[in-house]
Amino acid sequence: MTRLILFFGFFLLSTVGCSSSENVSGFSNDANMSLARTGERSEGEFLAYEHSIVVDTSEDLLADSHATLIEACAEDRDNLCTVLSSNISHGSYSSASIRMRVKPDGVDALAGLAAGAGEVTRRNTQVEDLAKSIAQIDKRVSILTKTRDRLLELEERGVDDVDSLIKITTELTKVQAELEQVLGQSAFQRQRVDMDILNVQFVVEAGRTFWGPIRTSLSSFGQNLSDGLADWIEAIPYLLPWFLFIFFVVYLIRKFWKRGRRK
Repeated sequence: MTRLILFFGFFLLSTVGCSSSENVSGFSNDANMSLARTGERSEGEFLAYEHSIVVDTSEDLLADSHATLIEACAEDRDNLCTVLSSNISHGSYSSASIRMRVKPDGVDALAGLAAGAGEVTRRNTQVEDLAKSIAQIDKRVSILTKTRDRLLELEERGVDDVDSLIKITTELTKVQAELEQVLGQSAFQRQRVDMDILNVQFVVEAGRTFWGPIRTSLSSFGQNLSDGLADWIEAIPYLLPWFLFIFFVVYLIRKFWKRGRRK
């Protein structure tokens, strides 16, 4: 019986150990890791790719890593990299984030640069199929283009009736405005297919020092004390009537209780 228990315990330990090693290996800091996988894409597909990577770095490297990645995106003119948004915050939980639009060929280089700042804790790629949406927009563009061309022909022919000419001109203006709007939507959808979105987030978790949160709390102690005193002073006018009421009730209870004891 004892041997059976020992064998079962050893089996559980070995299972936990194997599962832990598999999870760690899934987030290895491989400089050649591929997020974009451009070789697997087909030219006829209308797929929009969005990649995300989370890197656990140290407090000392946070600001430099954030600035270096922004600079690398600005210098990558071959892949038309554009920073869409960026944010950095310091405190108990320091972090930084960058959202970029870049050609598929430039995704892996930027992701590898970010991974070099620490340990990759999460990465994923989301794919959205825009084939139906693009087909509907192209169909709408075709219909509006034909309508516009027909109205232009009627306008060029000339109409004796002034009211009819005004109606044609008004309708032509509406169709042209709608066509430009739809063409803008088409260009945006095509850009989503041709360009990838890369989200990079830097976090400080494993590299957080023991004294870091304590220093942050001490630095904000004065402000927190001031806010607490201000809240307490502001609450006094609301609490004072209740204190007076409770004092009066306690006074009456004690008074009647003493009379009862005397009797």
